[in-house]
Amino acid sequence: MDSTASNNEIGQSSCRNRKEIDELLKVIVRRFIKGYSTGVCVHAAYALITSTLKRSLKDGFSKAWESVFSKSTFQTSMFMGLFPSLYRAALHYVKKTRQKEDSWNYLVSGAIAGLSILCLDKSKRQTLTFFSLSRAIGAVVTFLVARGDLPYIPHTNIAVFSICTGIILYALILKPHYLSPSYYRSVVRWTQNYTEENIRKTYRDPGPRFLSCQELGVHKHTCLKHNLLYLKDCYPMAAKIYFPIHALPILIYKRQALVTSPSNVTKSFIIKLASSTSFMVVMLAVAKMSLCVFRNAHHKPPPVNVIIPLVSGTLAGWMGILCERKSRHKELALYSVFQALEIFYKTFKNSLKVSKIEVRVPQGFTIMFCLSAMVIMHAYEEHTDCISSNMKSVLKFLIGERDRDSNKVRCNERSEKNHH
Repeated sequence: MDSTASNNEIGQSSCRNRKEIDELLKVIVRRFIKGYSTGVCVHAAYALITSTLKRSLKDGFSKAWESVFSKSTFQTSMFMGLFPSLYRAALHYVKKTRQKEDSWNYLVSGAIAGLSILCLDKSKRQTLTFFSLSRAIGAVVTFLVARGDLPYIPHTNIAVFSICTGIILYALILKPHYLSPSYYRSVVRWTQNYTEENIRKTYRDPGPRFLSCQELGVHKHTCLKHNLLYLKDCYPMAAKIYFPIHALPILIYKRQALVTSPSNVTKSFIIKLASSTSFMVVMLAVAKMSLCVFRNAHHKPPPVNVIIPLVSGTLAGWMGILCERKSRHKELALYSVFQALEIFYKTFKNSLKVSKIEVRVPQGFTIMFCLSAMVIMHAYEEHTDCISSNMKSVLKFLIGERDRDSNKVRCNERSEKNHH
């Protein structure tokens, strides 16, 4: 009888295990398909919208079809499919092995999921690592402020964004190799009249005497008239940039709302597009005008004093972000931190090269991304108000609902209490 009972228990346990494995496999496959297909759709939709706005609808469909089969799309989609799949699988087995419900489950699972970054090439790995690191730093700082370990400072996001914009403009004007080539080319194109050649002649290459913008061929009108005309002409360009940025989240997260209440979704979209467009136009125009004013006031031959782009960028960032909605301030601050981190890394790397010091960490960006993923996933699971709303939406869409409904620190509420 004991033997029969024991066999029944073993059989039931084996059946339960098979069911668990089947359910886990279903979840993993669903998450992978959802992540992979989202990656393909985002690439295709972005190519469709941007190419249509630049040229024609026919060209847009052609570019979208090409992007579906591109290497870049495949790498990004594999990452977006593997990250949530690995996280769910790791979380299941870590909990089962440890037989505990605590923060270590999410930390370990986040690190394992971070290995999915190996799908990307070195350039994308570096970019994504600094992006995730900025988000992890933001989550840690928000948590420490909420807990009272760091003081609450009003308008921190505005200050951080302004300072980082100054650093970015300094790199753009004097150290372009500190920026990613694609980002540098994009910003130069947004200015409409700057080129690599006239930036180099105006700000970098040593010259015998001071030359005005007109003498250098940067623009034919006075600096004031040129920048006022730019302020007007820049709006269509900025709107084309932000149109897909605000349209894609609607197609991904708000398809049902678009059908049930199209007027509300459309109104919200127009407001977001208008404020983001104004933010970009004002920031670019103020940056260009400030560079002209401070360079003319300094009236010295190039290379330009480093203070000029730093102050111009800080002023431009401050005036630009005031045009954007308050709910976007944290996201913009974190994005600027991401760019600044990449600049600091390249500065440090260059200083080591000059000093002839060689430091190599095998798979350093992979390790750093795994550490950042640990922090981000822990924050998502246990302190979800400590991460930005955009990051929260992306993780909820890809990962699914949080593992357990435990939000130990209501970061936004506690931050306000500490402030008062």
